[in-house]
Amino acid sequence: PDTYKSKIATEGDMKFKFLRTVGKWNLKDVKTLAIDIENGAADMSVAQMIPFIKAVYRQLITIYYIGDQQVPSLVKEVYADLITYTDMDKKKCQLLAKEVITEWIYIYNQIIKGLYPLLMRMCTSEFVTFPQFFTTKIGDILAFLGMTKFELLLPEKKKKSLEQIQKEKQEAIKKAEEERNTPGRKDEIVATVSVCSCIYVFPISGHTWIYVENLSDKVQRVGLYDLPVGQGVSIGSFSFSVSDGFGIYYNLEAYRENRDNNSANHWSITKELTQKELDSLSKSIAGYVNYWGFYFNCAFFAFSIWNSVSGDFLVPLVIPAISQLEVIIDGGKKGVLEMYQPTEDQIFRQRGSGSSAYLEPISADTLNR
Repeated sequence: PDTYKSKIATEGDMKFKFLRTVGKWNLKDVKTLAIDIENGAADMSVAQMIPFIKAVYRQLITIYYIGDQQVPSLVKEVYADLITYTDMDKKKCQLLAKEVITEWIYIYNQIIKGLYPLLMRMCTSEFVTFPQFFTTKIGDILAFLGMTKFELLLPEKKKKSLEQIQKEKQEAIKKAEEERNTPGRKDEIVATVSVCSCIYVFPISGHTWIYVENLSDKVQRVGLYDLPVGQGVSIGSFSFSVSDGFGIYYNLEAYRENRDNNSANHWSITKELTQKELDSLSKSIAGYVNYWGFYFNCAFFAFSIWNSVSGDFLVPLVIPAISQLEVIIDGGKKGVLEMYQPTEDQIFRQRGSGSSAYLEPISADTLNR
């Protein structure tokens, strides 16, 4: 309706700002560059993909910071406005609203999140997990895209009522009191994490992974895996040595290395974890993009997770022998880590990333390689 178009053009509500911002998007360059990538896929390099990544994120970044949950809410608000007009086709509006929300979920998970490793590679030499990358490296991102913060649609701050402020203060006092009265809770060691490396054919064939052992008296969540008391779980990123697809696997190293009696050849560093540190580690694993590439390989995954809680900084490099050398230099020891022997039904492959990720059993072909 013309009256609603006028509101979109002039009013300052977030839903109208959102519609104005999206209305300025131009997909012509994105389509053209996507066709070029498809036609030259066989010889495409990361550097050659820079124009495409810029074209995609210059548009999507404009609404990213209002939040992935806020976009569906705004679409629903617009839908609620439109169906109040007597001449509107309510059924058509409902279908369009559902389609927009569905497409946004795809854009957020498969494009913004899915292409983020390439954007990160182009913006900075540091690794930052998703979605923290988009806040901690916002300056680098905007510089790469040639944009300023004034081009971004940012969330509106909601004013808290006096009653809400007082309630939050009381809850904070109560939580602090509970923690103070729980002996050993803050500093109690509940688990250990190890970063492990093994060379199979020097210097180019090897593997790097992490291993977490549960020392507490309860089941602990590690990434997507519920780790039983007294057991351990290995987590690593695989490529050509599996048959179920590249990506993150749980307990595959522990199974294979125990089966092949290869523990004596492992170099590892181990760190004790408090509950807070374990929760942080678990969050880093769950938030890691489930992707394997020549640069984003097993060492990149393992070192990134290790760096998130260790206080060290191991640099993920492509050559396995160099990755193992870093472990040795950082105080690694050989043949001291004994991993728990998982049963076949405790070995999984991760599908997807982030909130949509889940674990599925692996095939017998992967298990027996």
